[in-house]
Amino acid sequence: MIRKTGFHGTSRAAAEAIIGSRRFKASEKSTEWLGRGIYFYLKHGDANTWGGSAGGADKVVISALISYTSKEYIDFDSAKGKKLLDTALFSIMEEANSRGI
Repeated sequence: MIRKTGFHGTSRAAAEAIIGSRRFKASEKSTEWLGRGIYFYLKHGDANTWGGSAGGADKVVISALISYTSKEYIDFDSAKGKKLLDTALFSIMEEANSRGI
């Protein structure tokens, strides 16, 4: 088991709910690039840039000590992670094109 501090960008209202309940709720939105899950970044700035877009002008970044296995972690800075991201983005673009978006 790996333990690290993870950063999660979200809206202020969602952050208050997370802190109040001491639980993260897995995203179920169909717009998530990599499907259902809870997304963390190892760098505060990345969470603010990418994950914080959900909060718009009211975005915040919260931190949590997270525990995960190597199977639950994708490093998008690695060659394998970049290839996975490229494949996922290509699939999303193909689906959008087939819908005429």
